[in-house]
This record gives sequence, structure tokens and C-alpha cells, in this order.
Amino acid sequence: MSMKKDWLWIDSFLLLLRFLVYLSGIFYFYIHPEDLEKVPYSVLVISLVIACTIPMVFYRPGYFNYWLYTFTEFICTAGIGIYFYVIMNVTTGNGLFVAPSMLAGFLTTKSNMKWTFPAFALLLPASQYWAYENIVDFIFSSVDPILFYWIGYSLNFVLQSNLRNHRLLEENHKQYQLIQEQNKVLEQYAKQIEQLTLIEERNRLAHELHDTIGHRFTSVIMGMDAVSYLIQSAPTQAQEKLSVLREVTRKGLDEIRANIHQIAPIDMDTLLSYELNKIAFDFANHTGTEIDFRIIGEEISVTTSIRLTFIRCLQEALTNAKRHGLASKIAITLKFTSKELILEVENNGAQMEEFHAGFGLRGMSERLEQLHGNLEIVNGENKGIRLICRSPLK
Repeated sequence: MSMKKDWLWIDSFLLLLRFLVYLSGIFYFYIHPEDLEKVPYSVLVISLVIACTIPMVFYRPGYFNYWLYTFTEFICTAGIGIYFYVIMNVTTGNGLFVAPSMLAGFLTTKSNMKWTFPAFALLLPASQYWAYENIVDFIFSSVDPILFYWIGYSLNFVLQSNLRNHRLLEENHKQYQLIQEQNKVLEQYAKQIEQLTLIEERNRLAHELHDTIGHRFTSVIMGMDAVSYLIQSAPTQAQEKLSVLREVTRKGLDEIRANIHQIAPIDMDTLLSYELNKIAFDFANHTGTEIDFRIIGEEISVTTSIRLTFIRCLQEALTNAKRHGLASKIAITLKFTSKELILEVENNGAQMEEFHAGFGLRGMSERLEQLHGNLEIVNGENKGIRLICRSPLK
């Protein structure tokens, strides 16, 4: 059964070491052909090439089958050792088993060590038992496969520890970047909330001053007009004073109205597309998000309530796209039709499995309902979320 395995430099190094062991055998018998006795050199080369190649079919870049590799490695290595001794009468010693044992130790896990260790560290050396004159030489020679098996296992342990640490560092770095992005989004969100609050408060204050104080001054003027006709004594002088008071009161009313216009935000006279584009531009600069802003149709002026509602909707949509969807690209489309105004915000972030409206989305929906509009949220065609705000223009 094949399994996923990242190909690392240590894999190439161990396979190269394994290849060099077989290559050294070929060169050795090329230099010392007398050790082959009557066995043709070509037969030796073919045998070593087969034993070296077959296991590598199952352990190579892009493909790894642990069970087939270890099985073929054990059969080929043990078989070539026995074949040399029995057929060719050539003693290879346990040096032939060093690289396979090291690779077996490198690829083993705790679950399969119970059979790979006996097979490669004990059975492989045992296949050469009859080639030694006494058991002492055999024991000393068998130390090398055992030692290199544990060297391979230790290399794998150190490598896996480094890989885990590396993955942990990468995950920490991603979390850090995510936190930084969230902080930027929150800072931008706080600034936008502050600006929107100021806009709403200025408008509320302006309307309140206009409706209350203006009404009072108008009543005073009317009262003075009525009183002027009731004064009997010194009517001429009284009328002159009342005329002065009337003029002063009118001037005061004009001044308050002028102050009201100064309190109201200047940006209320600008186009809605300019305000939305500015919000999108600032958001892109603060968060590093790629934003595309488009206008469809001929833009017309809108009421203050529509303006503030659509500004709030865009701010909430941008914030949710980055904070919840982790979007990197956002497309904004502002459509003007003969009857309604439509704002579409589509991102490439995560899609929603179940829709749960939070405080911000509920607020958006309530604002639009007050304008007799509606809010629609759906998944994108491929990925991301598509948010649509609609409001009648009349």
C-alpha cells in the first residue's frame, strides 16, 4: 500500500549510500576477478544490478510503498548474499547488509519495529553464519547491521523532531500573521465605527438643534409680534424696540442655523461612490487586501439615511470578509437602477456551511428594512461569500 512521503535530502543520501555499496562490489570484483573463480563477471554485475534496482522501484521520489520496499529489500539483500556464497562461493560478509539495515531503521516506526529489527538486524547477518569459521567472528561481524539499523532509526527520530518543530514554527508564524491581520481589521473597524458614530451624532445634533431651538426662536418672534400690538403706552418706542429685538432674534436664528451646517459633515455633499471607494481604499491599505471597485449605471444623489446605511453595510461586509472568511480579494459593485440602489460585495474567502447572523449583520438587515430594502447573503459560485444590499431610491 502506497503512502504519502515528502522526499528529503536524507532520502537521496541514503539511497546514494546504498547504491555505492553495490557499486563498490562491482568495482571490487572488476579489480580482483580471481575471487570470482569460475563465475563470469557479467553474471555478478547483473545479479547486483537486479538486487539494487528492484527495491528502488518502490522507494523513489513521487512514490513510496513501505511494505513492498522492505519486503523486496530483505529478499534481494538476503538472496544476493546466499547466492554469492552458495552458487559463486564468494563471501560478501555483513558489509553488504549495512546500507539496507540503515534504510530499514530510517523508515521504520514504533509499530513495525517489532519485525523490521529482527529481519534486518538479526536475520540478514544470520544468513551468512556458515561463511564464518567460528561464532566469535560471526558475532563481531553482526554488530555492524545492528549498529547501522539504530543509526538509521536515530536519523529518522531527529529528522521527524526537526520537521515537527519546523511545522510548529510555520503554524506559529501563520497564527502571528493572522493575529496581525485581525488587529489591522479591528483597528480599521474601530476607526470606521468612530467615524460613523461621529457622522450619525452630528446629523442627530444638527436636526435636534434645528427642530428645537429654531422652533423656539420662531415662537419668540411671533410672540414679540403679538406683544407689540398690545402695548398701549409709548407705542412708537415699543414698536422700535420690538423691531430691534425681532431683528436680533432673527440674526441669532441665522447664526445657529449656520453653526448647524458647520457641525454636519462636509462629506455629506459628496457622491456615495466616492465615500464607498474611499472606505474600500483605506481598508485595502490597512489590511493588504486586493479590492476591485466598480460602478454600474448613472449615479444620482441619495438621501442621508441611504448613504449612512450603505456605508455601514460596506464596512461590515469588508470586516466580515477579512475577519471570518480570511479573504485576500474582494469585489465591490455599486449599481444604480431606475428604482433601486444595489451594493454587491463578493470575496474569495471561506464559504459558510450554516448561516448565523451576528450583531453586525442583524444591524445591516434592520437598517435596510427601515429603508424598505433587504439584505441577501449567499455562497459564491466557486468560493467565498456574496453579500447583496438593496434599497429603493424613492
